[in-house]
Amino acid sequence: MVRWHPAGKSRFGKVVAVTAPMLYAEFEVSLSCDRLLRHYRGSTTGIVVTTSTGTTLQLPAVAFRKFVTATGLHGRFSVEYCDQHRLRSLRRL
Repeated sequence: MVRWHPAGKSRFGKVVAVTAPMLYAEFEVSLSCDRLLRHYRGSTTGIVVTTSTGTTLQLPAVAFRKFVTATGLHGRFSVEYCDQHRLRSLRRL
């Protein structure tokens, strides 16, 4: 499941180096180009996903930019984040 997060209410900051324990999750995303345009128009800042274990995560939409194609954003991804909910890495599986 994928939901957009309204602009100006993102809970995630910049990627930082931390020594805290890392948490890992996997999820699938399927968004059309039209839905992605909301981000570029500034009406959204984050994407809310439900992981394979049922956990809900909010991720900054800008983190997905390198994975966007002409058909949109599609695929299975993994994310690492620290226990302070700071994004460490995002990659396509």
